[in-house]
Amino acid sequence: MYLIEYGLTMNELAKKINVSVRTIERIENNEMYVSDEMSKKVEEYIDFIIMNRSIN
Repeated sequence: MYLIEYGLTMNELAKKINVSVRTIERIENNEMYVSDEMSKKVEEYIDFIIMNRSIN
């Protein structure tokens, strides 16, 4: 999913958006409902990475 596409590890993403690695695993494996707030956090962080990569 996004981790491979954007070169992130689960640990890095979890730390950046302040959730547990297990939460990231559950999201990736569709094991849990993802709240709008959580979805927004993930999207915003990935957007941030995309913008920074296009600048560099």
